[in-house]
Amino acid sequence: MNPSGPDTTLRVLMVDQSAQACAHVRQLLAERLPTLEFAPCHCPGQTFDLAGRFSPTVVIQELTFPEGDGFELLKGLRRNPQTCNTPVLVLTRGCAEAAKNRCFLLGASDVLDKDGDSEEFIARVLHHGRRAAELGKLASRGVTTVSLPAKHIIKLVMIDPSRAACMMVAKGLQERDEAEFTPCHDPARALEIVDTAMPTVIVQSLSPGDMDGFSLLRTLRENPASRDIPIIILSSTSDVHQKVAALESGANDYVVKSANVEEVLRRVRHHSSEYFNLLKLRFAAGKGKGDEGKKALRVLMVDDSRAICFAIGKMLESEPEIVFEFVTAAMAAADRARAFRPTVILQDMEMPDRSGIDLLREYREDPLLGDVPVIILSGTTAAAAKARAFAGGANDYVEKDMDRIELISRIRYHSSAYLNRLQLDANIQVLLEAQKRLELRGQFIKKTFGRYLSDKVVQSLLDTPEGLELGGENRNISILMADLRGFTSLSENLPPQTVLSMINIFLQVMTEIILRHNGTIDEFIGDAILAMFGAPEHREDDARRAVACAIAMQLAMEGVNRRNRQEGYPAVAMGIGINTGEVIVGNIGSEMRSKYGVVGKNVNLTSRIESYTVGGQILASASTVAACGPILRIDGEMTVMPKGVKEPVTIYEIGGIGGDYHLFLPEKKEAVLRRLVKPQPVTFRILDGKDAGGSSHSGTIVAYAGNEAELTGEALLAALQNLRLSLDGTGLAECGELYGKVIRAGGPVSRIIFTYLPEKAANHLDNLLSGEEGACN
Repeated sequence: MNPSGPDTTLRVLMVDQSAQACAHVRQLLAERLPTLEFAPCHCPGQTFDLAGRFSPTVVIQELTFPEGDGFELLKGLRRNPQTCNTPVLVLTRGCAEAAKNRCFLLGASDVLDKDGDSEEFIARVLHHGRRAAELGKLASRGVTTVSLPAKHIIKLVMIDPSRAACMMVAKGLQERDEAEFTPCHDPARALEIVDTAMPTVIVQSLSPGDMDGFSLLRTLRENPASRDIPIIILSSTSDVHQKVAALESGANDYVVKSANVEEVLRRVRHHSSEYFNLLKLRFAAGKGKGDEGKKALRVLMVDDSRAICFAIGKMLESEPEIVFEFVTAAMAAADRARAFRPTVILQDMEMPDRSGIDLLREYREDPLLGDVPVIILSGTTAAAAKARAFAGGANDYVEKDMDRIELISRIRYHSSAYLNRLQLDANIQVLLEAQKRLELRGQFIKKTFGRYLSDKVVQSLLDTPEGLELGGENRNISILMADLRGFTSLSENLPPQTVLSMINIFLQVMTEIILRHNGTIDEFIGDAILAMFGAPEHREDDARRAVACAIAMQLAMEGVNRRNRQEGYPAVAMGIGINTGEVIVGNIGSEMRSKYGVVGKNVNLTSRIESYTVGGQILASASTVAACGPILRIDGEMTVMPKGVKEPVTIYEIGGIGGDYHLFLPEKKEAVLRRLVKPQPVTFRILDGKDAGGSSHSGTIVAYAGNEAELTGEALLAALQNLRLSLDGTGLAECGELYGKVIRAGGPVSRIIFTYLPEKAANHLDNLLSGEEGACN
């Protein structure tokens, strides 16, 4: 006899330090199972690697190892994804009750005594292997015969003629566990009670030589409602042959009645818990089923006549795509249907405990069953009965003696229509989810690009996806470039974290202002910002918005410096250049990485204009001033010859903008310089861009106030030249380098404004105003 079935290969992984013990078990099993595959493992640390490669049907493990803990190994097997659902049989010698209890609590499927009978040992190993294979097939098909509660509740049916034995087990169970206990004193009613109670474990009393008991055990295993529910045999004998026969007939466990009631309860809890975990796996698998699961036609029959149910089941067993279940208790029909997930229900019209019409209404009101087709099976052809059935929600009405071919055709027709509807609903759901993902993606894009572009610009890009293709177009736009004056030199004397924090404060404030004026940020360049007005969306007021934005940015610098002071950072100043002209704007880069940006000579010119500014100043090109019209307040103008430009360029200092914007900077008053009591000699170089070009020059600071000074020297300077200076004298090296810009030149005397003045240098110059001398301090 092969209990595992002719097509089943038992794959046994045995973890035991003794090679001799492993060889003995292999020989015992091989004598009964020619298709055995056996993998010994003598080192517990190699168990999980071997299990991953071997995929065992059953694991047999020793409990005591010279190195390692058998309990920890058992715990690990239950946590390992490869073996979490594999039966684990603990093999030990003289195991104490406490250790045995711990094994079951940790997830052991059985605890076997090394000195026990070999026939019982073989029977238990083969039993667990067979049950694992059967339950694996059921789980893969998604067959579930009971509903799944939110948490594990022991639901025990005890089949025993002794009321005293039932009361003893019921009392012990209900004192300590969340449990439902259903006694069955008449074995003839066992199937009916099991169908109604839908237990998670069955305890069946079995007397020596009780052939009716073995017949009931086999019937429970053949019955669709109980075929995979754990069954514990409770017997008055410990006869090995009866144990083996019970296990081979389908029992999960065998307990002698003389055992302590706690032993019975422990096994009840263990098997009920394992069955509940199996149900969770099935439900999880059923929720994720694909097309393969949808091809099965799942027929649930609700009829109080077991004979009719078996007859219909016999008619359908030759159809491989039909999975058939039945329930004889109408009160349990809806719960069974929710668990089984039928594609069609065959429903008796009249049953002793409930009307078929009432049951129909219950289906139709249930969210899970409302659309499942129901075929009424009836022994009457009366038109009134048919009318009541269809009014109650039936999809079809047939006679119980219908031809087999016609019945199967109707089952296929209604099931196919239901499955098609499910597929349509699933497709609609997929579309809705895809739409939701697109909406989320759109929100993400808006949120991401919204950090750089206005909401209207982002929406324009989303509405016209072709605008995201690489390439560009000629546009007449206004370009704004802002930069913190002297920040490069300042940052060299500050910790990197402070520099980054200062830049972030500055950029946060300026970004909000640019976006508020519908500008597009091209990029951040360290402490500089390049923004454009007129791309990707062109407006008639692009130049005016650029100027208004620049003024708002300068006015906001007071708030930036207030935050800097609160953090203990130094104050900073910003210069802004604005230019209006034709550029190429579009998506620049590659298919893998690109940016929406702008290129062209007018971008370069904007950078040159910005380089002429001092802190707090806005300089704009003539084209920008012309585009804005008479609403600008012009505080000054100058003609410059920027590098790379063939003709002189006139640029204008902007003090404000009227009209609808009405934004103005405070009117500038030239600082009154004070003569130094003792002039300060300096050495300076003229900067070309960021680099100091040519030789050094000598000069003298003769007057000073705030951040401006009067410089005399041998070199003739020109307006807007940038200088790098150092103070000459003993002990003045610690003052560091000073940076300035020539704001007025004429002969040997020039007026400069400091773009970076270290605190120590400022203190030293202040001291010289009152005649004090000394090194930087």
